[in-house]
Amino acid sequence: MILDEIPKEDKTQILSSGKVLCVMSGLGKRILIGGDYDLQVAITEALCRMTTGKQRQELADQWFTMEFVANAFKGIKDSEFETDCRKFLNLVNGMLGDRRSVYTYPCLKVFLDEHELLMPADDKLQDFWIDFNVGSQSITFYISPDDNEEVSVTASPRGVCGAHYVQKQYVTGNGFATLNII
Repeated sequence: MILDEIPKEDKTQILSSGKVLCVMSGLGKRILIGGDYDLQVAITEALCRMTTGKQRQELADQWFTMEFVANAFKGIKDSEFETDCRKFLNLVNGMLGDRRSVYTYPCLKVFLDEHELLMPADDKLQDFWIDFNVGSQSITFYISPDDNEEVSVTASPRGVCGAHYVQKQYVTGNGFATLNII
């Protein structure tokens, strides 16, 4: 919110500082090794909020050495941030192959005990994504509760994984709950 309130002229002046540019470049590199999807989203959002659309077009090539990654970042629109950020991070994490620290997969359904969790209500989001975070050793996914608001769920699992099915048990406020991912 603070960054949104800064006038464009002030943002331009701030960005002319070598220290700020160096920090922003470091943030861009951190996206690649973050180890946690929510951390990657937060960094991506910070970079977007710190710059105007025009500045992003110029600076993305400095933040990301691979042209297709820089171009994907440039494609993030403020008005479609959640969807565009998901596409960008899926590309980034996927291109890292075995070196990635976030494994993202589409799933058909997610259940917590006997309750089916709903995919976020987003016309532009075609899949229900789930992120296995190596760095934070957690699973992250976004759900839509009954009031169509998007909520992030992050849990540290203990359980077993099968080829097409994951079952994990989580400690909740009321004891254990079982998460089933299909």
